[in-house]
Amino acid sequence: MAEIDATSKHPGQTFCQYAGGKCPETFSEPSKETILFLYPSKPEIISSTIEEAAANISERNTNKSYITWRDLRKEGKMIFCEICKAMVSSSFLVCDITTLNFNLLFEIGYIFGLGKPFIPVFDTTFGDNKRMLTKIGLLDTIGYRSFLNPRDLVKAVEAGAPDRTLQRSPKIDTFRPIFYMKTPLDTSGSIRITSIIKKAWFRFRVYDPSERFRLQLNWAIREVDKSRAVVAHLLDPRRKEAALVHNARCAFVAGVAMASQKRTLLIQEGKADHPIDYRDLIRDYEKPAHINAIMDEFFRGLVDTLQSPVKGVAAAQRSVLEDIDIGDIAAENEIENLRSYYVRTGQFTTARKGHAQLVVGRKGSGKTALFYALRHQIGPERMSTLVLDLKPEGYQFANLHETILRQFTSAVRQHTLTAVWDYVLLLELAHKILTDKNEIKTSNRNPQITSVWNAIGDEYTLHRSLEEGDFSERLNNLIQKIIGRFPKGEVSLTAPEITQLVFCHDIKRLRELLVDYLTNKEEVWLLFDNLDKNWKINREDDYEAVILRSLLDASRKLQKMLIRGGVNFHAVVFIRNDIYSFFLERTTDRGKEQVVHLNWDDANVFKEMFRLRVGTDSPFSAELDEIWSKTFDVHVLGQNSFNYIVERTLMRPRDFLLFIHHALQTAINRGHNRILEEDILHGEEVYSRDLFESLTYEIRDIDPGLEDVLYCFLESKRTLYESDLIAILKEGKIPELQMQKAIRTLLWFSFLGVLTSDMEERYAHSVGYDTKKLVKLSDWVEKENSERIYAIHPGFAKVLEVKE
Repeated sequence: MAEIDATSKHPGQTFCQYAGGKCPETFSEPSKETILFLYPSKPEIISSTIEEAAANISERNTNKSYITWRDLRKEGKMIFCEICKAMVSSSFLVCDITTLNFNLLFEIGYIFGLGKPFIPVFDTTFGDNKRMLTKIGLLDTIGYRSFLNPRDLVKAVEAGAPDRTLQRSPKIDTFRPIFYMKTPLDTSGSIRITSIIKKAWFRFRVYDPSERFRLQLNWAIREVDKSRAVVAHLLDPRRKEAALVHNARCAFVAGVAMASQKRTLLIQEGKADHPIDYRDLIRDYEKPAHINAIMDEFFRGLVDTLQSPVKGVAAAQRSVLEDIDIGDIAAENEIENLRSYYVRTGQFTTARKGHAQLVVGRKGSGKTALFYALRHQIGPERMSTLVLDLKPEGYQFANLHETILRQFTSAVRQHTLTAVWDYVLLLELAHKILTDKNEIKTSNRNPQITSVWNAIGDEYTLHRSLEEGDFSERLNNLIQKIIGRFPKGEVSLTAPEITQLVFCHDIKRLRELLVDYLTNKEEVWLLFDNLDKNWKINREDDYEAVILRSLLDASRKLQKMLIRGGVNFHAVVFIRNDIYSFFLERTTDRGKEQVVHLNWDDANVFKEMFRLRVGTDSPFSAELDEIWSKTFDVHVLGQNSFNYIVERTLMRPRDFLLFIHHALQTAINRGHNRILEEDILHGEEVYSRDLFESLTYEIRDIDPGLEDVLYCFLESKRTLYESDLIAILKEGKIPELQMQKAIRTLLWFSFLGVLTSDMEERYAHSVGYDTKKLVKLSDWVEKENSERIYAIHPGFAKVLEVKE
C-alpha cells in the first residue's frame, strides 16, 4: 500500500490535540476504494440495520471495500486514531444521525474538518429525534437520506455522496484567535470561564446561544477555520435538554477543530461519562475555582501555538463572492469592525448628545451595536474622557430575589435594590479608575492626581479585592457577600439598617474622592448593556421592573452627585422593548427618562448598512445600486431583490444580515459568481427557519404558555379572517379566555399583521409596536360588515409552508 501524501491529506501534519504536537501516525493508501460506515452501537435496531446493509452492499460490489467502525477495533478497544486513518483513506463515509450520538457528532464534525464527502442517513420514524435535530441546528439543512431497512440504505449508498463543498476560510483571525462556545445557561462556571478569557490578553469571538438560537453549519465551520484555538464549555447532563442540545453542538465543533489542527479544550461541568472519541480533550471541574488551573494550562500551550507560523485552511478560490465579508450578525464579534461600518442613525446622534437615558429595542434591533459605536465615538482612549461600559453575563440578582427580597414590602425592595446598584456603580467607577491604563498614566503624570488615585485605591480595598474577576464575577461576588450579611429568618429592617447591611463600610469618603478625581474630565459616561439577558417576564412578580427602576434611580443619583461636583456625566441603559413595556406597566412615575426607540422603518438604512459592510474590504466598492447589481440578481419572482429580502425581515438589522448571509453562503457553495434568484430563494428557506426559532424563544420569554403557538399555523393560509385565526388557535389548545391576549402577542411580535383599508399589510414594527393603533387600522372591516383580516408575516412563509 502506498503512503498517503502528508501535505494534502494528513490531518495532523502541523498539530494534533491528542498528540500535543504533530501526528505520529502513518497514513497508507488502501488497495481499493473504501467506504466507511459510522453509527452508534445502540440502539441495536439501528446498528443491526446498518451492518446488514454494509454486508449486502459488499456482496454486490466486490470491487470496493465497505467497512464499519467495528472492523477497526483492536483488542476489543476502539481507538479514534484508527477511525481517523480510515476516514482519510475512504472515498466517502456513511453516517447515521438518527440518535444524535455525541461520538457520531464529533466524527461528523471531523469529517467536515477534513473536507471529506459523506452521506448522512436518518431513520425519521425513530422517536422525536427530528425535533432535536432542528433544535441543535448544524445538520438539519444538509439533506439526509431516510431509511427504514437495509434495502433503503443500500439504495442510498449506491447513489453516491452528494457534492457538499462548503466555503472554507483560509485566513486566521490573528486579532481574535480564540473561538469560545458559551453555554446557554449562565452558571457559575460559565461566568468564571468568560471572566478568565476576558482577562487574558487573548481576544476572542463567541457563540452565545442566547443571541444566536440556531447554530448554522457554515458559520460554525468558518469560525473554527478563523481560529487558532477553540474552547467549549459543556453542561452537566443533568441539566437535561439544555445540556443535550448544547453539548451536541460542542461535540460537532470540537470535531471540526480537531481535524483543522486547532488547539481544542472542552471543559465539563461536573462529572460525566464521556464519549470515547474525544474524552481526552475534556477537563472536568467540580467547583468553579478549579477552572483557573485548567485555563492557565491551556493558555500556556496556546502561547506556543501563537508564536508558530499561521497556517489557515487550504481553500481553492471558486467564487469572487468569497471576497465579500458582511461581518457577524452578533455585534459582540464585530466590535472593532463597527468603527468603519456602523450606520450613524438619528438614534445614535441623540444618544451621543446625552439626550437618552434608555435605548430600547427588540432583540436584533442593534442595541449592542449602538453600545459599541457610542463607546468608540466617545473615545475611551482619550485621556480627557472616561467610559464605564458594563455588560454583565448573567442574572446575578436571582439569589438576592429568592433569599431576601421576597420578605420585604415593595418600597423596601426598591430601597434595597437602589442601594445595591448605588454601591455597585461607585465600586465599578473606582475599579475603572484604578485599572484602566490611561487612568494609570494620567495619575503618574500629575502628583496631585496621584494622591487622589492612591486614596481611591485605599478606599476601594476596604470593600473588595482589586484582583476579582470581570464585572459579572465582581457583581456576583458582591451580591453573595451582601446576602451573607442579611440576618436569617423573618426580620423587620428599616431603610437605614438595610443601607448599612449593603454598604458594610462608610462610602462617603469614596464618593468625595471620585468627584475630586473626575472633575478634570471633559466627559464621563456610564453605558450599561445586557442587564436583561435571559430575563423572562413573570406577570405575577414585578422583580425585573424593580431591578431596572432601581438601576435608573441609582444612575440618576450618581449623575446628580457628579454634576454637583462639576463633572459632565451621562448614563445610558440598553434594554429590550418587551422588558421596557413591562416596566411601564409597573411604573407610576413615568416620564423621568428620555428614551430612544430603535425602530427601523426606513429600508434605505439597510441599503447603507450593506454598502458600508461590503465596501470596507472588497472589490465591490461603489454606490449601493451598483454593488447590489454586481452581487445579486436584481429580481426575485418578479420583485426587486432588495425589497424582496427587506420585506421578509422584521425590520431589524440582524434579520437583514442573516438573510444576506444565507443567500451569500448558498451562492458560494454552488460556485456562483453572483447571488442568483435560486440562491436567494434557498437562503430564504434557511433564514425562515432561523427567524421561526428566534421568535419561539422570544415568545417563551414573555409568555411561556404560548411557546409552541407558532406551530399552529403550519400549512395554514397566509391571510386569515378573524374567525379562521381563532379556529387555528382553538385547535392549538389556546384557552378561550387567553385568545385575545394570544392574538395581541402575535401582533406585537410582528408574526401577525393586519390588512388596512387599502389592502396593505401593516405590522407592529411599522407603528412603533403600538398594537392598539394596529388594531384600529383594521377596524375598517366593520363598515363593510365583514371580519378583521390578518396576515402571517412573509418571513415565516417558507418554514410554515403557508398557502398564499
